[in-house]
Formats: sequence, C-alpha cells, structure tokens
Amino acid sequence: MPDGVAVSDHVSLSEPAAIDPDATPGVYRVVGTGDGTVTLLRVADADACREHTGEVFTVDRDDLTAFEPADDPNGNRPVGERLRDGLDTLGWQLRTFAGSLADSPSRSTLAGAVLLVGLVGDQFVSAPEWVFSVAVFAGSLSLAALGSNLL
Repeated sequence: MPDGVAVSDHVSLSEPAAIDPDATPGVYRVVGTGDGTVTLLRVADADACREHTGEVFTVDRDDLTAFEPADDPNGNRPVGERLRDGLDTLGWQLRTFAGSLADSPSRSTLAGAVLLVGLVGDQFVSAPEWVFSVAVFAGSLSLAALGSNLL
C-alpha cells in the first residue's frame, strides 16, 4: 500500500492481527492523517458490504503495508436499502424543516403568505407579472432560510 493515502480513500484489511488484535477485517475509510499516523473508520465487512460500525482506530503509516486499496462500498448496497435510507433521510429533513418553521411562526406565516400571493395572487389582483414572480422567489427563499435556521 502506498503511504500517500488521503482523507476519504478506502483501504481493505484482511489480516488484522498484523496491525491490531482488536481490528476487524473489512473496508476502512481514511478519516484522518497526522504525523506518521492514519486514522481509519470501518465502513464495510470483509465481503465489502456496507456497515455503520463506528469502529475507529489509528495506525502508523508503516503499518499501511498490511492494507490494500479498496473501492468505496457505498455503491454495492441493495436498491431497497438505498431507497429506505433515502426516505428515512427525507423524513428527518422534513421534520427538522417543519420544526424550524414552528420556532418562528409569525415569520413563517408571512413568508408563506408572500409565496401564496405569488402563486395565486394574479387571480385576485391586477399587477404586472414580474410582481408575482418576485413574490414567489421571495417567499420561497424566505421559507428556505427560516427552515434552515438562517434567519
């Protein structure tokens, strides 16, 4: 293994006893580099199946000879698992967004009203089209900023 590893590189360890008796065979992501050391996070088992282990350990750069370069194991997850994880992440994002909006109800209501005027205001009020376009943009941007805790 070349010692020119960088953060986010992946390496595989098949004989952990040569490095650390507590190490587990598998694929590791480089999460840190220091003076003569490399910090690794195990991200897959010995068959390169993605795992969320939280196992972190540091090895000397000299010990990298026991590792082989490896591919990122994220690409080999089953489609169903990737969809489930994506929906779970979307759910957390929506809950967080809604919670952020709930923290400032008056500003959220105002931003929502501006967006609503931009979307359907032309049916009730006569104004140049650009006014409604600006309202859609301003309302959307305001809601996004409030939901992201930027305002």
